[in-house]
Amino acid sequence: PALSLANRLKLADRLGISLDSMVGCQQMHGCEVAVVNALDAGRGMRVGVPSIQGTDAMVTVTPGLYLLALSADCPPVFFYDPTRRVIGLAHSGWKGTVGRIAGNVVQAMVDNFGSEPGDIVAVIGPGIGPCCYSVGSNVVGAVEEGFPGAWEGSSPLLERRDGLVYFDLWAAIRRALLDAGLGSENISVEGVCAAHNLDAFYSHRAEAGQCGLFGAVFGLAGSR
Repeated sequence: PALSLANRLKLADRLGISLDSMVGCQQMHGCEVAVVNALDAGRGMRVGVPSIQGTDAMVTVTPGLYLLALSADCPPVFFYDPTRRVIGLAHSGWKGTVGRIAGNVVQAMVDNFGSEPGDIVAVIGPGIGPCCYSVGSNVVGAVEEGFPGAWEGSSPLLERRDGLVYFDLWAAIRRALLDAGLGSENISVEGVCAAHNLDAFYSHRAEAGQCGLFGAVFGLAGSR
């Protein structure tokens, strides 16, 4: 806990913000989305201050509140509606991706703040790439159920190579965003594989679980 707090304080200092202006969610590998505001500032940042429970994504319109997602393979997904000034941040592991957490964030922005899906810009951040993410039959079945035609098209979500099946998380998140109404020109994929870039990121898969977590922070400029 002491090391975790020290690292978060370093991160906040590098960003020029207060640690107590940041908020984190529990990250249950689910697809629930929380609406957060100034009253949630500091949650999940210090021992004894619980994060937003039961959720893997947050949305807000509060300037000066900074959303934090932690990962060691699961891509963070950033959302911004420049018209309504709404942001969102999701932790999208395979379960959340199959459960279309990306689409749920878009819907939360629509329902709570009046966003139009066509106005929303999304960026799919670093995470384990389709080059490295081999999966078992349970994941394959879930992907096939959640995304009809997962093996088909020019960018299939599932691909068989050398006797293993690989899952393209980035392509699946992108498909969920398109299905939620985002324009293809408003979706960017960083395409950075955490497993291939251990000098900059952590990878649970590449490091056999013996790793830390990298953080993604997103906020609207405001009081600090």
